[in-house]
Amino acid sequence: MSLFKEAGAKYVLVTAKSEDGFALFPSKHSFSWNAVQTGPKRNVMRLLSESAIKKGLRLGVSYSLHQWPLALENEYGHVDNHSTTIWSDIKQLVNEYRISVLRFEGDWEAQQFYEASPEFVAWIYNKSPVRFEAVVTDVWDAVPPCHEELLRYDKNIDVYKKEEELSLDMVSKFYRRSTRADDVIGIEELIKRLVEFLCLGYNILIAVPPAPDGTIPLIFQERLLQLGEWLKINDEAIYGSYPWSVQTDSLNEEVKYFSSKPIFAIGERMIYAVFTSWPQNNVLSIFDAAFLVDYNDYRLKLLGENNKNELFWIRQEQELQIFLPNKVTVKSKYAWIVKFEPKK
Repeated sequence: MSLFKEAGAKYVLVTAKSEDGFALFPSKHSFSWNAVQTGPKRNVMRLLSESAIKKGLRLGVSYSLHQWPLALENEYGHVDNHSTTIWSDIKQLVNEYRISVLRFEGDWEAQQFYEASPEFVAWIYNKSPVRFEAVVTDVWDAVPPCHEELLRYDKNIDVYKKEEELSLDMVSKFYRRSTRADDVIGIEELIKRLVEFLCLGYNILIAVPPAPDGTIPLIFQERLLQLGEWLKINDEAIYGSYPWSVQTDSLNEEVKYFSSKPIFAIGERMIYAVFTSWPQNNVLSIFDAAFLVDYNDYRLKLLGENNKNELFWIRQEQELQIFLPNKVTVKSKYAWIVKFEPKK
């Protein structure tokens, strides 16, 4: 968990029970097919929960609704899981390990749980021990879907909070012994995709494939630590930010925008312009945020630099030209953020 904390994560998701029915906890319905009774013979979920709490991270699980060893074929020829099995497992996870993020998969044969889902949602948000912090995400592809809290990346803002998943291994989100260095996403591309998702209001879920012995390969550790270094410098624009009325600048597609408040909120707000390519001659040209300086109501700063040093700018017709310091003197790497701060 220390690695994920250093990487800037706020929650960690693990597969508590996979499609093959194997559980990381002593499930009452796993028929000895769990980590306590076979394999490591340890309650892995308890160890992870204790470590997450100690590091101040929220722990979530991915839980497969479809479990082949436990599935029974009904009279219509469809495979149904026992809703009582699922209910029992989920309550055990929430009550014993304080799981506050629940992600369901294996949805294609889970009609029984669909029908019981309103009861489940009512319990998790009203009576469970994590009711004030719980998040239930929906990756069900069945039609009609049960919930729509989670939708896939579609380059449009939606009223729901979303989550997008990417893997450090660009070929697979599972561990591969054949992984090569060029299969691993570069730090520049990782941050660029992070920014693209965040400007739309997404969370980002990064798949980190562990080795068979549970360790994280060094190249994945390196990427996570590089990401963590960048986030420490630019955290105020990332955590708790919201989409602005414009997500991508009309003049410069490399520039994305965040806001410190929701679009509909009243009052002053900070606007953040994130750019992933350093401009030639150290001059950043943008269009959509240019109007912010028309009445001299905002001061411009580069995150990570001396807050007393404001950036010089000029209005050039409809665009705004921002004069940046020399790139070699700047703390941040890979991507940079200009903060439009209201003058008080």
